[in-house]
Amino acid sequence: MTWNNGSGNITAAPLKVRINDDARFTLASDTAGYNGYSITGFVNGETAASALTGAVSIARSNSPVNTAGVHSGGLINSGSTLAGSNYNITYVSANLAISQLPVTVNAATQSKTYGDVNPALTYSSVPAVGSSLANGLTIGFTGGLTRVAGETVGVYAINQGSLANSNYAITYNGANLTINKLNV
Repeated sequence: MTWNNGSGNITAAPLKVRINDDARFTLASDTAGYNGYSITGFVNGETAASALTGAVSIARSNSPVNTAGVHSGGLINSGSTLAGSNYNITYVSANLAISQLPVTVNAATQSKTYGDVNPALTYSSVPAVGSSLANGLTIGFTGGLTRVAGETVGVYAINQGSLANSNYAITYNGANLTINKLNV
């Protein structure tokens, strides 16, 4: 407040609306309202109920990005109608952390006869490859399985190789490729 020659000027008090950080797994849909918000800066015993009208609206700044990681400033004010004649309202964005989805990959046991071509190295996963997630994404991987080198009769481990997806925390359960004797 300023006072000059018998007249005064009242300046609106600063009021800060801080959007709360939120987190979810890559499989989840966004939650309405996310993790909410907090308001600081009320004066003279006022509260949101007594001094403000309207509503706070929160949205993602990076929608529809669903990659795992911390998205700095990922939650923002979006068309809020919050108003109060005694306050100058500012908004502070928040982080949205998207955690990797836990996925289990199980290699399938394979076999072949000595001299035959290697069979395809296959696997199953939980959730299953091709499954649709709540956020519209589909379970899938890049790369493929590999096996320990060798062409003589014996047992060879099937490894995860380059099978990956940066949105998943993969637990890999290996299997074996068995090369059997050729019957002559």
